[in-house]
Amino acid sequence: MQMERWGQLDMDAAVDEAVARTYRPDLYREAAADLGLPAPQADWKEEGVHAGGWQLETATAPIPMGADRFFDGAHFDPKDPAACLRGPGVGADGD
Repeated sequence: MQMERWGQLDMDAAVDEAVARTYRPDLYREAAADLGLPAPQADWKEEGVHAGGWQLETATAPIPMGADRFFDGAHFDPKDPAACLRGPGVGADGD
């Protein structure tokens, strides 16, 4: 999404298909379980909302997380991923 936002990617490409093939949180959860490590229960989470450290509670055990604030103040909501594309300053030329 970030590459589309900044005009670096033509979304006519089969991006959704590529993401589905390469982003595999199911494999991460399986490996984490085998190692006895906590893992998120959801495949996606909001990004850009934490200025400092926080804990992900929707996991097999709480996971300490770092700040995820974006430099431009954008907010990524996995329920509406295209919303961040409608934000200010979108495009490689700033329009």
